[in-house]
Amino acid sequence: MVTNVQPDHLDFYGDAAAVEAAYRDFVATLPDDGLLITSFDDPGAARLARDAREAGTRVLTWGAGRADVQVDEVSTHGTTSTGRLTFRSGVGAVEPGATVRLRLPVPGEHSVHNATAALLVAIAGFGLALEPAVAGLESFAGAHRRFERLGAHGDVEVVDDYAHNAPKVGAVVRASRSAAGERRLVVAFQPHLFSRTRDFVDGFVAGLAGADVVLLLPVYPARERQADFPGVGSELLRQGLLALGPGAPRVETVGSVDTAAAALAALLADGRETLVVTVGAGDVTRVGRQLLDLLGDGSGQEART
Repeated sequence: MVTNVQPDHLDFYGDAAAVEAAYRDFVATLPDDGLLITSFDDPGAARLARDAREAGTRVLTWGAGRADVQVDEVSTHGTTSTGRLTFRSGVGAVEPGATVRLRLPVPGEHSVHNATAALLVAIAGFGLALEPAVAGLESFAGAHRRFERLGAHGDVEVVDDYAHNAPKVGAVVRASRSAAGERRLVVAFQPHLFSRTRDFVDGFVAGLAGADVVLLLPVYPARERQADFPGVGSELLRQGLLALGPGAPRVETVGSVDTAAAALAALLADGRETLVVTVGAGDVTRVGRQLLDLLGDGSGQEART
């Protein structure tokens, strides 16, 4: 099952064409009775599905338009999301033309699409009946570090998410905007890799633009060295957000991950209802719990749920 084929890890692959070639090589390992399930909406995944079909692989797609399973009427309300699935072709024991509604206890349009992919794996890949598969999805409360609710204190709720490339950052900010409702949305973002920050700065800026406040942490270097990427850092994102002009989020920066929780606490001192989302694949994941400790009694026990 492939949700998307998009350029990422270009420090290893070099370019988007090499990424797509790696996915084709991966799909070529499927046995004769294997099944490929892909997104119809993602251009890279759609090309992967086309090539696999031409090679004789069994393929199922989901998404808008002419997908095997059409996904529409997608909406997100607070921390829930819904969508309608129409089976344009028979899948497992499901007859063509059948429809089903998904109601998920997790936010975001991307959650509906991910759940649809999981549903196809269950009913087409493993032969599970439609109804129990849907019921299982509707009881799924989410994964670790995927819009994971860490806790709340007073009028502040804290969520953590692993998103680290531009499309995923955009998806989690959109989901967070819905979950926040009338509350202020504060996103603490730690870019992951200097090369990724350099290559996709415009995408990160567009994704972060939906927040009310963005707190930028320094780039998490992982396997890279700052010396190899002169001039690349969170400042690129700050300048991009500022260039958006009126309506752009307020932008703050911190010098290290160790000062991020205190900076967030200072932002929250005005007492407004706020959803805080920490985003990134690095050690930003510890900032949310540190913030709850600061807002609570110092032990974190009061604030966590």
